[in-house]
Amino acid sequence: MVTHTVDKAGRDAYTLAMESVDESEAIDNMVIVDKGAESTTAIVVRHLPTDNWYAGRPMAEDFGNNFSGKLQLFSAENGLVVEVDMENGGILGKDSESNNSTGRGGCSISSVSYAGLSQAGVFYITNINIIIDCDFGSGSGGDPFDLGNGSDPDEEEDNNGSGSSDGGNGGVDTSFLEFELLSQFCQENGFILSPQGDGCLVDEPFILNPCKQMDQAEQDSALKSKLNELKGKVNDNREFGRLITGTNPTTFSNLFAGQPNDGGINFSTGSKIDGFVHSHYNGLLPVFSGSDLKVIYDLHKQGKIRKWKTFTAYLVTNGTTYALKIDDIDDFLAFGDVRFKTTGFFQLFEAQYAAKINTTNTNGQNELAFANLIKESGLKLFKGNPLNFGTWTSITSNSAETGIINDNCN
Repeated sequence: MVTHTVDKAGRDAYTLAMESVDESEAIDNMVIVDKGAESTTAIVVRHLPTDNWYAGRPMAEDFGNNFSGKLQLFSAENGLVVEVDMENGGILGKDSESNNSTGRGGCSISSVSYAGLSQAGVFYITNINIIIDCDFGSGSGGDPFDLGNGSDPDEEEDNNGSGSSDGGNGGVDTSFLEFELLSQFCQENGFILSPQGDGCLVDEPFILNPCKQMDQAEQDSALKSKLNELKGKVNDNREFGRLITGTNPTTFSNLFAGQPNDGGINFSTGSKIDGFVHSHYNGLLPVFSGSDLKVIYDLHKQGKIRKWKTFTAYLVTNGTTYALKIDDIDDFLAFGDVRFKTTGFFQLFEAQYAAKINTTNTNGQNELAFANLIKESGLKLFKGNPLNFGTWTSITSNSAETGIINDNCN
């Protein structure tokens, strides 16, 4: 994906991701700046995390405070221009260097700050600010980024940048660099730049892994309330359910009710949803049905799932409670394409499902059969505490498919 931004001087810049050419975990992006008069230049922004930081990156709620590694800027003309070492979100030490023999350097990263908020399993970056200070004196030789002289000393002062104050010896508009670096950070972390150019908006936010999301569900009082509501209806002769319409806080649709003794529930939505909760009454399966799986597949195909990484389906029965999350969207769609895509496929799947999962089995037998069924499906199964919904444990079957084991997230 290419992102187009316009700097404060009206120059166009295009940001694109770069494929790694080595086995490092570097995160590289290139900004191509249109300077006008058929002239362009390129800046590469590289984040080179330490091994320990990269391994711990799934701890998204701490991202803004714990980045460790090097932040480097390269220009097409001068190679490495400036870099800074970071540890736990702060500047450990900084250095400025340039390959240009004329000595046009004078730039250093003086400040890197992150701000964000972790809620409902999602890390929202509200502000990332990187300030480049450049001291271009009479002997500096000009702008190491070769962006052209566009500095406005007053504007730079307003934006905490420093530039040429002698009014003529070249200079980099540090407010522009700050703007572009912010754009880079937003882009490479899956965000979009705010219209004001002062922060990142959520496009595809940092998302906790499924297990950590379910850890947060253990503390979700709104969710527990709705699950307890369904628990009180399992002795009825129909299914009940609600759509999860929002997170932070968790919100729900009105209650849907199926037809008596029908073993199903119909709902419709004109908006994207974050999941659903529903019940199986006594006499129905104690695990998700084949139709339940098909609903998740159909919702995604219809564009009704807001974000598949945070989508959750919950089931409450008389004595059991489960949750399903999509762990790998490609595997899930491949699983669904050969089971749910056509009526014939689904009828065959239903017959195979009923042969292994049915009301003549014990709850434990059905749980094991269901865990075996969804192996390699891209789905992750969680078993909840049916008494108070205060714990959720990820489970799967063992390699021999003869027993249930914990399936902790990596």
